Amino acid sequence: MKTLILAAALVFSSMNGARAVPMNSIYDDYPVQCGATYFLYWKGFELKKATEQAEAYRKKFESLYAIAVPRLEKRGLDQKAADAYIQDHVNMMVRLAEDDDYVRALAGFRTLCDRKFPELQ
Repeated sequence: MKTLILAAALVFSSMNGARAVPMNSIYDDYPVQCGATYFLYWKGFELKKATEQAEAYRKKFESLYAIAVPRLEKRGLDQKAADAYIQDHVNMMVRLAEDDDYVRALAGFRTLCDRKFPELQ
């Protein structure tokens, strides 16, 4: 149930955020959403001084960021707006991660991201 709520929150925030991206039926927002998830893992492992894991998630985040920004620019956002849109997703994930009930859901979403982007493994 928590995973369903997390998925709904992700979809809702990406569709109705203050920095809404122009709609396009073939646009895929997974690079932004998964990038935000990997960003959380990167920073979490940094806090735990687990440098090897932190570095792995930093690379995953940066790889998806490099995919997401050009896609967002194609949809009409400039670099600054694309960065803000990505930051909004990171902020939303941070808020969800602060609630212990959503931690397992975030782990499940990370697994989904790992399957969606196997080339980052």
